[in-house]
This record gives sequence, structure tokens and C-alpha cells, in this order.
Amino acid sequence: MKAKCSSSSDLISGLPQNIIESILCMVSTRDAVKTSILSKNWRYSWTRIPELLFMDFMLIKSKDKQQEEEDEENTKKEELTRKYEVFNAINQVLSKHQGSILEFALFMHIYDECVEIDQIITYLSRKNTVKKLTLSLEGYPSLYKLHSSFFSLNQLTYISLRHCILDHQPTVNGFGQLTSLFLDCVVSSKELFLHVVSKSPLLKSFTMININTSDDDGYSHIFSHAFICELFGYMPVIEQLHLESSYEYFRQFDSYLPMIPTPLLHLKYVHLDESFFMGNGLPFAVSLIRSSPNMEKLKLEGYKKH
Repeated sequence: MKAKCSSSSDLISGLPQNIIESILCMVSTRDAVKTSILSKNWRYSWTRIPELLFMDFMLIKSKDKQQEEEDEENTKKEELTRKYEVFNAINQVLSKHQGSILEFALFMHIYDECVEIDQIITYLSRKNTVKKLTLSLEGYPSLYKLHSSFFSLNQLTYISLRHCILDHQPTVNGFGQLTSLFLDCVVSSKELFLHVVSKSPLLKSFTMININTSDDDGYSHIFSHAFICELFGYMPVIEQLHLESSYEYFRQFDSYLPMIPTPLLHLKYVHLDESFFMGNGLPFAVSLIRSSPNMEKLKLEGYKKH
């Protein structure tokens, strides 16, 4: 029996390093760090994995019911403690990480300005190896303003941003390697947005959900049908398109619809919500279909009526 246990232990310890790293890439970063206790060969293997995933609820120790009730009496203190624990865990991982980071994902709630995220983005920009970046941040109406170093991540092929602000002058070089852009509840100026898209000539997948711009009165809706048509002029190889907006956008679209500037020859999949194909949106949808001779799938999604 002892020999059998020893054999199992040797089997885990004897795995090739590339197999170990492949296994670690399939679990959360927290669980990957825990594998240090398995054996001597596993102890520092997690420091070389190229994919890092952080979710705030996974980084904080679970609390019992009594503790949760006590925390409710002092919400602000709990938020600060939670924030400290999350970023302390992330910083420990980053400080010990070796080699290239190809994918970085952060899912968390924010309650105020997060200079800690600025530091993470700056760290990643200095390494400049990240190809896939996901920032999914909750806490609306609090939005995270992306640090300027974000625009130095010129190796990115995939960007996913949720509840973020892009607020810099459009002097960035853009993302020459970018093939997929996902934006949900993002605030940006029209000039910067156009600049980023125009400097991403390889863009194949584009998702835009509830995009706003900022003005003196707060946030306002940024996209008209005319502006979207202008964007199409900078997407020569677009293959997948997803446009979605809240219902109040519907009345603000232009009554006059300009022509889509160029045929979307590569476009195969389109997903539109009813703001883009009902009422004033119908001419836009028809124009989009006519400009996409190779479209294979069209998904039209309506709002649920209660």
C-alpha cells in the first residue's frame, strides 16, 4: 500500500514541466498557487504560467453568517478591507511571477478610484507581452478610468473592457495586432474611439454595448447610426459584429442615414438588438445587410416585455 502511494506521488512529481504548466493554465490563479504544496517540482511552477485570472470573490477568505452580519454594520470598512486583500493577493502573484504574461484577466467590484489597477496596467505595459486583456469591473455608476499606460500594450490581440473610461487625447498609436474588441458600458470620446479603431486594421470581432461619452452634464449617448457607419470604414476585415444598446438610445438615432462607406466583404455574423432594427433603426439594418454579401448568420434580439 505504501509503495502504491509512493508511486502516485512520483507520478505527480515526475510530470514534464510543460505538462505541469498546461494543467495550471486550466485552473484559477488562486488554485494554481496552491499547487506549490504538491511536490518540489510543482513548488514554483505557477510562477511561470502565462495566463493569470483574478476574481475578487476567489481571492478573499469566505466568512460565516455571523461575520457577514457584523460586516453589514460597517460597509465602508468592509469595502476597504476587501480591496486591500484583493490587491495584496494580486501583487504577491505578480511580484513572484517569472517569464511572459500572455493573458491577464481581472473581475472585481470597485467603489472608488483604483490606483492599484493603474499600477497593474503599468506593470503589464512594462513587460509588454500581454496579448489578451480582460478588465470586467462592477460598481456602476463608479467607472474605472484607464491609465494612459494601457495604450502602450501594443501586443494586444484581444481586449475586453467593462465599466471603464477611456479619457485620453487621441495621440495613441493604436493596437496594430488587435483582432477582437469587446466594450460594455464604456465611456469614450468619439475622437479617441475612432482613432483606436482606425489604428486597428486587423480587427475581426467587434462588440459594442451601451457606449457613452462624457460632457458637462455627465454621461450622454455617443453613437448615432451615422457614427457607426463611419466606424465601418475602418474595419476592412471585420467578420463578427455585435451591437447592443439600452432602449433610450432608440429615439436618438439619426433620421438621415448615410451610406456605409465600403462593402463589408468579410462580415459573416451579425448580432443586433432591437434598437438597431426597429423604427428608425430599420434603414440601418437593411443597409448593413445589403453591404454584407457574405453574411452567414443574422441574430435579431428584442427586449422582453413585462
